[in-house]
This record gives sequence, C-alpha cells and structure tokens, in this order.
Amino acid sequence: MKISISEARRRLPELVRQVRKDAGRSVQITVHDEIVAELWAVQQPQVLTSRLRDVPASAARTTAAPPPRGSRFAAAGVVEGS
Repeated sequence: MKISISEARRRLPELVRQVRKDAGRSVQITVHDEIVAELWAVQQPQVLTSRLRDVPASAARTTAAPPPRGSRFAAAGVVEGS
C-alpha cells in the first residue's frame, strides 16, 4: 500500500496495527510520489537482511547541502546601520 507522508502521520497508529496483524503487509510512504520509507512487521533477522538487499539503489537518496546561515539581507550585502 502506498500513502503520502501526511496521510501516514494521521493514520500511523492504525497502520502499525494493520502491519502487526498481517506480517506480510507493508506500507510504502511517499513524498511527491517518491517512496521514502517503508513500514513492515519485524521478522526473523535473516529474512529482514534479505529484504533490505532487495531495496533498489535509487531508494538511497543523497541529501542536499543545508541552506546558508544568516539572513537573506546579510547574504545580499544589505546591512542596516551603515
């Protein structure tokens, strides 16, 4: 089942109960139609390891650099008091 992150936040307790009941069920959480997380029941360690190996390499996202610190005005060279 694929759901948006905002829906997952609202329905998290319900989703956890569903996944606990049916161990084969998983929930894929998306942001702008891109899968960013998956919720599934805990299984035997070897099963979990093999399942993680099946995750496509495209699922590993690179993070963007954080925005620069300071105000927009200081970055633009507009400083009060001078």
